[in-house]
Amino acid sequence: MPRWKRFPTEARTQDHRYVGDQPGAAWDLDAYRQQIDSLPRFGGTTNIFQSCGLTQQTDDEIAARYQAIGQHAGQFYGFEHGDMFAPAGKIDSLQVYEGLLGIPACRGGKHSSLPRLLEWQRLERRDRIRSEFPFSMAG
Repeated sequence: MPRWKRFPTEARTQDHRYVGDQPGAAWDLDAYRQQIDSLPRFGGTTNIFQSCGLTQQTDDEIAARYQAIGQHAGQFYGFEHGDMFAPAGKIDSLQVYEGLLGIPACRGGKHSSLPRLLEWQRLERRDRIRSEFPFSMAG
């Protein structure tokens, strides 16, 4: 049975970063860098919200873009949510989710969709690949 985990204590100082773009927008790493750099650092960890430029890519490109974010941010939490919650939302494939699990800078993830099966699939992969990875679900 999957283990439920809470975000670590430092999560209380998480910074939420969002790049507001439109469907069809190109990937804009500089916009994410500006968002990350605009925050004072108090030992918190950045939450990366999806943008159209991030989600409208192939699975390999999405994972590579999260890797690039991690290289700049140092550490971050990934946040995937369905398009019923935000226009740029996309529930990543399990391939992308496994890619996030392989990024040391990605300290945890949050998943917001309505189907519970998607959540259980992520928990199973998390437990198999990187059991210490905090994972939160809402939806």
